[in-house]
Order: sequence, then C-alpha cells, then structure tokens
Amino acid sequence: MPVVGIPASIDNDLAGTEMSIGVDTAANTIMQLIDRIQDTSRSHRSCFLIEVMGRNSGYLAITTAISCGAEFAVIPEYSCKMKRIVTELNDRFVKTRDNSIIILAEGVCSADTFMKRMLAERRAEFEQEIRITVLGHVQRGGIPTHFDRMLGARFGELAVTGLLQQETGSMTALTKGRTTLIGLEEVIGKKRHPAPELMRLARNLQIDFGDPVEV
Repeated sequence: MPVVGIPASIDNDLAGTEMSIGVDTAANTIMQLIDRIQDTSRSHRSCFLIEVMGRNSGYLAITTAISCGAEFAVIPEYSCKMKRIVTELNDRFVKTRDNSIIILAEGVCSADTFMKRMLAERRAEFEQEIRITVLGHVQRGGIPTHFDRMLGARFGELAVTGLLQQETGSMTALTKGRTTLIGLEEVIGKKRHPAPELMRLARNLQIDFGDPVEV
C-alpha cells in the first residue's frame, strides 16, 4: 500500500523535520498557562515547579523556559544537579529575587519525584514556598495556532500530491522553512533533540539547564 506519513507530535521529537503538527499550539498553551502562574509566583514570593510534556525531548520545556523567562529548565538531554538548583534558589531568595519558575520535562521524572529530591538537598535556611503544577493533557487541547493550521495544510497537500505521483515510504517534513518529502528510513528509530543554537540562546539568557548527558 502506498504510504506518505505526516509528522504529528507535540514533543517535536521526530527526526527529519524541524517541526511537527501540534508543537506550536502546545507551546503556546504552555506559555499562556505559565504566564498566569507567574502572577501568583510574584505576588506570593514563591517558586513554582511546572511539569510539561516531553517524554524523550526537552523541546517544549526549553522553548517555553525561554519565552516565559523561567530560571530553570530540567530536560532529558541535560543533567541538572539538584544541589545547584537548591543553592541558586537560596541565593535568589536571600537577594529578594524571591519568585522562580522551574520547568520540568516529564521525561526526566515526575514533579513529585523531583520535589522529593529537592527537599533531600534542601538547606535549613531555605524557606521559600515551592508549589507543584502539572499541566497534563491540557497541553494537547485548545485552539490550533495559525502556524499549525498552515503547517497541517502544507503537509496534507504535499502528502496527497506525493501519493498521486506514486511516492511511497516517505514522510512530509519542514526543512529551512520549506516542505519536502524524506524517506521513512531517515526517521524510524531516530530522535530529534533541541538544536545547539537553541541551547546556546537559553544559556545566554541565564536559564540553568545543566550539563549534557553523557551517552
């Protein structure tokens, strides 16, 4: 049977394409929710630990950390030392920079597990209130963004055109802003992770995400 696949994963972890359908909508939903949480974080002088989706990729966590100005992003591709996080939170609280956001990708661990590890490293003088918010499946719903609607239309049109031209065993992809077809052998069994320039941007914006995980 002729097959042309279309990438649809909010984690943006499919190899071969710069973006999958649903990623932009999920990121916008997360961004809006974190913006609302930040209002409480500032007024209550508290730290919020926010768990977002991202089983194998930290794309959603790192990009929303950048767009929302979070202090920490904990993602599968990097190892974030718990002691360092606690120390930095302590220093921020002492210096009256007393509201912080930690964005945790679900692929690292659950928010409850992360909190237990944090409390194990917690100093006696660390008195800041820490609250957990798990965004859950609300990230998968909502009104599709203009970008996602256009991407869906572009991918759908290319897939049908490809099938009419006897194309098979391939997938639609976005590469340098252009749609194209790539072989499924370039996709299956491979993972896409946040690009190095994205990580450089986060580091230059002083978002702490740790050190690369050694494979």
